[in-house]
Amino acid sequence: MKQEKKALYLLDGYSLIYRSYFAFINRPLLNSSGFNTSAVFGFFRSLAALFENQKPELFGVVMDSPVPTFRHDMYPEYKANREKAPDDLHAQVPVIQEILKAMKIKSVRMDGYEADDIIAYFAQKCKEEGRECFIITGDKDLLQLVGDGVKIMKPDKGEYIILDEPDVADVWGVKPDQIIDYLALTGDSADNVPGVKGIGPKTAVKLLADFNSLEGVYESMGEHSAGVQKKLEASRDNAFLSRKLVTLAYDFGLTAVPENLSCAELDRSAGAGVLRSYEVNSIADRYDGKGSDTAHTSNKTVVINEAQTDISYAGISGLGAKNGVSGEAGEYEAVTTENQLKAWVDRVKTAGWFAFDTETTDIDAMKAEPVGFSIAVEAGRGCYIPFKAAEAAAEAGETASIKTWFDEQILKSALKEILEDETLKLIGQNIKYDYKVMKRWGIEI
Repeated sequence: MKQEKKALYLLDGYSLIYRSYFAFINRPLLNSSGFNTSAVFGFFRSLAALFENQKPELFGVVMDSPVPTFRHDMYPEYKANREKAPDDLHAQVPVIQEILKAMKIKSVRMDGYEADDIIAYFAQKCKEEGRECFIITGDKDLLQLVGDGVKIMKPDKGEYIILDEPDVADVWGVKPDQIIDYLALTGDSADNVPGVKGIGPKTAVKLLADFNSLEGVYESMGEHSAGVQKKLEASRDNAFLSRKLVTLAYDFGLTAVPENLSCAELDRSAGAGVLRSYEVNSIADRYDGKGSDTAHTSNKTVVINEAQTDISYAGISGLGAKNGVSGEAGEYEAVTTENQLKAWVDRVKTAGWFAFDTETTDIDAMKAEPVGFSIAVEAGRGCYIPFKAAEAAAEAGETASIKTWFDEQILKSALKEILEDETLKLIGQNIKYDYKVMKRWGIEI
């Protein structure tokens, strides 16, 4: 009987580092010397959960090049709009690498290429070998790799959503092999990829459904509306440049194979020792099998539950309730009056903590506009505050079940009371995204 090949798990390193750091942006974890350990804590807490649940035999952490890549040579403005990462985030990267080395976990990096390109290389190798490959990331660029045994494990509210080919089509409206054409049309503000000015996700999906590819779209100019024709023609060069920028490279001289990423010699105790030297003791205990999920800082204790943030890879979506989270129906309220809104603000202040989530118009935080907000102060009890519920439904040609929404200034003032109050503990499942959305809306979380 032919033995099944071991699956390869690839972790997009910087994606998890950033998520971990920004999960605690409002209340960073500091050790006794004042060193920020938020990213270290979140990264290795997630790694522990991954190894406990998935038990990978082949695993690698893939990191970005510290020097400009071939994409910067192609387009100097590539990622030029990104803010410089905070110094106390950068300071944690060598610590994370030190712990990975102690644990004998392979870390892969190549000058001139992004982590996504290295992941693409290994994914292609897995396809050639008939081996399953799981890519742990929230990066949409990597969706182009899905298929032939390659899947995305996307963190979502303490679980994974595993995306295969049909799932990509369901979520994005295009097939994996159309992702590069989709991004060529829409652009990607996160990476400063220009795309076609004026073409949004809905139009891009329709164009690709009708004409299959970027070439097909441009070869059928006479079949588009005058407005779409004008936009496409004005940005023709940018569209094809954008596709080059988002297309992942996998043939660039790397010679490693999946079996090189064996973690058979995984040394949890060595990792625990280094974690303790930075006073990340609760995670060190977890690697020693004494686990607790309490993050200790020099002046406070922040208790993190698996369901609180999308940085903890706690389980696979669809496996049911875990970690004490019940599947039973709770008590939820639609907040549609100022009196209800005030009552929930008071409830949060009394509790001293709250869970918060946004509902928006776009997955890109730099384009998204808020349409509603969710708040909870205890398990099984929460509220949803519609802001533009009826308006959004009308645009979609539907009838809204809630016909009213709040005056923007009234709602903003109420949310400021709790979101900008540093004495309240805030819990979020995608806090970096919500932080950006709310900042653009005028609220500093």
